[in-house]
Amino acid sequence: MACRHIEKYPTLWMGNLIVNGFTTMVKLIYVAGDISVAFDALPKIGEIPSIFFENDVKTKLIDDHIHKYKKSCVLTALPFGNTEEERQRHASTMFTGVIRYLKSIEATGATGVLLNDEECKVHLYLKSEGSTNILATLAPDWFHAFYDRLFLIVALYK
Repeated sequence: MACRHIEKYPTLWMGNLIVNGFTTMVKLIYVAGDISVAFDALPKIGEIPSIFFENDVKTKLIDDHIHKYKKSCVLTALPFGNTEEERQRHASTMFTGVIRYLKSIEATGATGVLLNDEECKVHLYLKSEGSTNILATLAPDWFHAFYDRLFLIVALYK
């Protein structure tokens, strides 16, 4: 069963997500949409490629995903590390840094910059009832396997 998830929902990228000075290493896993958007847009430069999120957002995933863009790709960001200790450290940074910061300013997420693809917009969304409902609709088998884990949602739009 795990093999099917790996094939259907591959890891597309590993690198840093940087939000308000908090840096956490993640792996981005494809969930739904146009996978070519991710291949074209995700950073490939640098020892550890990074995505910088600059501005908080108040919109919800459903508003952005369904209504505004022609091409989109939905990914999930899971803490990543080469060892269990590293993964736990990045999970802690994701929770105590990124998630708490966004919640403290009452944001639903953040917008980011992709230096190698200026046409592509990148949004980070917090795990919420609305966003998890979207994931459950887009990829029910992924959702049931991962919904109880710590994750963020990354959406790429063109």
